[in-house]
Amino acid sequence: MLIKRIFELTGTDNLADVWPNLEVYMHGGVSFTPYREQFKKLIRKPDMNYLESYNASEGFFAAQDVIGEEGLLLFLQHGIFYEFMPMEELGQEFPRTLQLHEVELGKNYALVISTNGGLWRYLLGDTVQFVSLALPHPRKRPHEVVYQCLRGRADCRQFR
Repeated sequence: MLIKRIFELTGTDNLADVWPNLEVYMHGGVSFTPYREQFKKLIRKPDMNYLESYNASEGFFAAQDVIGEEGLLLFLQHGIFYEFMPMEELGQEFPRTLQLHEVELGKNYALVISTNGGLWRYLLGDTVQFVSLALPHPRKRPHEVVYQCLRGRADCRQFR
């Protein structure tokens, strides 16, 4: 709605004409993949950058720190303790969870968090998959995730 109104007021159909210095669009909360082509039509600028963040009302968990890279840098020192539940444990009476040093690349994990805001072993309803496990090092990528399933989305059946 807002973008349509901007186009009406400015007489253009390209946000790059309205804001010629526009360089980055930050997005999060849902997968951007279905919307990427729509945004490319709204912002016709070949050097436009799109950066993803992984946030929810419960916390801010990760953000893309390298343009063009798939992974999101997992925030480890922001008042959130993470546990990772293997998908085969979901629904068990006493599910096993893993700490960060125990996770494996390419496996889906349900995210369990404890926060300094009072959440304690809260099953968030999202799943993540690790794409990098290296500890911070000048030539290695730190722990990075991609989220696979967000609560409320049609493809998130295991949390219904």
